Amino acid sequence: MPSATGNGEPLRQRLLASYASEAHAYDTRWASYTRETLEFTLAALPERLQDNLVVVDLACGTGAALHALRARPELLRRGKYVGIDQSAEMLAVAAQQFSDFSESSWTPATWLCAPADVAPLPLAEDSVDVVLCCSALHFMDDCGNCVAEIQRILKPGGVALISDWSADFLTIRIIEQYMRLMRIPTNKVLQTKELRTLLATSAPQLAIRSCRTARLATWWGFMAVVAVKEGVTG
Repeated sequence: MPSATGNGEPLRQRLLASYASEAHAYDTRWASYTRETLEFTLAALPERLQDNLVVVDLACGTGAALHALRARPELLRRGKYVGIDQSAEMLAVAAQQFSDFSESSWTPATWLCAPADVAPLPLAEDSVDVVLCCSALHFMDDCGNCVAEIQRILKPGGVALISDWSADFLTIRIIEQYMRLMRIPTNKVLQTKELRTLLATSAPQLAIRSCRTARLATWWGFMAVVAVKEGVTG
């Protein structure tokens, strides 16, 4: 897909402008959507993770995934959390919300601004235990680079949990077309088989362990994939 949506302005610039204007009201406006999609996403994890892990939320927005993890100690009781997003305004809201972060079981969250999804992430190779990427692929110019970077930063045995809208559902295909007609920033929404192909071609070390789909709150056809980074051999 080209990174422009009909008015000559690159998708990423339009998207960042949109998030800059919505940052302070985002959590209120999208509370139901965020709650349901994160519940569905985290339910894809089949069992509790080990403690003291490095967890990265890619395209973290206002840090909603951290709230969700803190509310699910049966999944992850303690760890270090890093949020990465392209929007400085969304990161500012996240930092403000967690400025009084006092739970001793979590290292205070670190918020990092990434320039674009086509650029390398500001993290070392084989340095992360868990990567979350929720509701973000359909906004990206280069999904292949995104999943390749997830593969790069994950340790062998590390877990990637990727969720997004699914074009398997008619409602999502209608929403996608509506967004294009209204010039609302978006890129291509993937089908489940396309996400599987994307991982196989751009991140072949990420072995898919599960792939779930569901319709949430009537409209939102959603998919969640759990993949584990296999160790390098040979």
